[in-house]
Amino acid sequence: MATVAIAESTFQYEEQSLENDCLKVDIFDPAKYGARFLELVQKYPETFTYVAFPVLHSVDELLTEVYNPIASSPADCLWAIIDKTRPAGANHDNLAGAFSLIDVKKAEGTAEMGGILFPPFHRSHVASNTVGLILQYLLDPPSQRGLGLRRVVWHANANNKPSRRVAERMGFTLEGILRWQRTFAPNRDCQAGPGVALPTAALAARNGTKPEDEAPGRHTAVYSIVWDEWEEKRPHVVAQMGLRK
Repeated sequence: MATVAIAESTFQYEEQSLENDCLKVDIFDPAKYGARFLELVQKYPETFTYVAFPVLHSVDELLTEVYNPIASSPADCLWAIIDKTRPAGANHDNLAGAFSLIDVKKAEGTAEMGGILFPPFHRSHVASNTVGLILQYLLDPPSQRGLGLRRVVWHANANNKPSRRVAERMGFTLEGILRWQRTFAPNRDCQAGPGVALPTAALAARNGTKPEDEAPGRHTAVYSIVWDEWEEKRPHVVAQMGLRK
């Protein structure tokens, strides 16, 4: 049971749950999904091979490290991914992962999307339907109940081939590689796998600093879909959502 207060969402758009016949992208309610999400995070640490995600030991830490910072930001929101083809059970056994919007800029009409999917739900309909539902929500015009944004971005560790394959399969265009774009927090207990983060020993030697004080980094692959190609790409996205493996 959590003892930390759950932050109220401050997302600048009205939060919506999205769903079709096989999947629901539900507004993440820590009281509902927190315990199961924590269980899966601890059971499948390999999920975070390419992500600087904090090691969580309790629902309180899930709130303080992950949920509350997102809820407190008007530019971010978080969903739970629910596989409707599997029974939920009392423990939300059909919780497949989580997906978020990051750095949503209303004035510019842009958003970054990203998420995690736990191994039992890999190579299934879950990834394509999650991405497809969210793309429709972001890029469809208001007349079709979308936000009518101009640009949606997908960032991936340049070495994360599975994430990059999903982006490419769903119609995103590779814009380029941003070298040394992001760091993994130094001296923080994160779950990034060995060989994933870029080493910084040479950087420390150059700068005259201690190796442990130089945060490991990563190159980031930047993908996007923009509004004036969405009408052309939307049928492809819908077709990918219809594939059931």
